[in-house]
Amino acid sequence: MAKKPQESTDFVGFFKNNPKALQNLKGMKDAQNPNEQPDIADGTYVARVSSVKTSFRKVPRITIRMVVDRGAFEGTQLSRDYALGQLSDKSTLSDQEIYERCAVDLITIGASRSCFDDPQKLKEEVERLGKERPLIRIGVKTNAKGYLNIYLNGLVEEDNAASPDDVEADDEDADVEEEEDQETEGSEGTDDGPETPVEVGDRVRFQPKGGRKSTYSVTKSDEDNRTCDLKDVTGKTVKGVAWDSVEFVVS
Repeated sequence: MAKKPQESTDFVGFFKNNPKALQNLKGMKDAQNPNEQPDIADGTYVARVSSVKTSFRKVPRITIRMVVDRGAFEGTQLSRDYALGQLSDKSTLSDQEIYERCAVDLITIGASRSCFDDPQKLKEEVERLGKERPLIRIGVKTNAKGYLNIYLNGLVEEDNAASPDDVEADDEDADVEEEEDQETEGSEGTDDGPETPVEVGDRVRFQPKGGRKSTYSVTKSDEDNRTCDLKDVTGKTVKGVAWDSVEFVVS
């Protein structure tokens, strides 16, 4: 007759006599808080897709995970999860709107429109994107409740992924100490300034007085005065910048 495992009477002995508990204990080092929000400032970033997967929990799901590829927040992990169906009667979106949002983001990062003809094709296209791990442009915005909204804005050509000008500018800007919410008239306008309106969400290049030229996101735009407020990836802002003092960033 098999010998009954001896009951443990102390903390350490319990794990020595219980292989499953010991396995769970060793897994504790990889535990993550599912409610923890990534520490990242609002702005526009270049990110590498790390995985794209399908799953099924109550409804079909597609999850896109990505990692910020450069700048002050390089290495920050973000994700977009799409539940393809209603999970609560409190949802403000219809089923069609939920599916459309997922489709738009998948197409934005390189999915073929024909993949939506069949669920098997969709699954295979998702797996392809996960293997290719494209480089993409994303926007991050914290809403009033403190949750991060992540917007997928398009693919970034790999040839431009390691642009020395962008990388060096981001690194140098991280070392420049500037007062937050600094108000400035901006540098003198140039003929390279934009002829089209500068709108909220645009990515622009700007050189503040006494600083280095770097990339900003437009947070406010005044069409009457042709000025805008800017924020960089570290969260530092510059207000009242003339439209003709900025240059649009082209992805």
